[in-house]
Amino acid sequence: MTRAYKPRNAPRKRRLFPRSLNDVLVATTDPLFKDKQQVTLRLMRDWARIVGEENARSIQPRKLMFQGESMAEGTLHLEVAPALAPEMPYRTEDLRERIACYFGFNAVARIIVHPHAPLAKYHAKQGS
Repeated sequence: MTRAYKPRNAPRKRRLFPRSLNDVLVATTDPLFKDKQQVTLRLMRDWARIVGEENARSIQPRKLMFQGESMAEGTLHLEVAPALAPEMPYRTEDLRERIACYFGFNAVARIIVHPHAPLAKYHAKQGS
């Protein structure tokens, strides 16, 4: 079989509808997720999808740390609205289960809570 000749300067097919920003970001950042930082970057990028919109407003991930070369059983540091800090010990197991369901393995073994207003609140107040 012979392949059809396609000139290099042929016009590209255009979409009828523009792509969403999320589709563009996922397509752009996925190649970056091939190293050890894959779990951390996906957790930060998809946080609202993992824990739900309501939780994401008051709980933000700060960092995810792993021991050694393993990408499982990490320690997740969360920034939590001060009003939610007392009830976080009851929510941590639910958050760990949601994260494990999203990644398909036990990515977080321990959660450390830092009672600070999440960054989204700061941006909303500043109007940016």
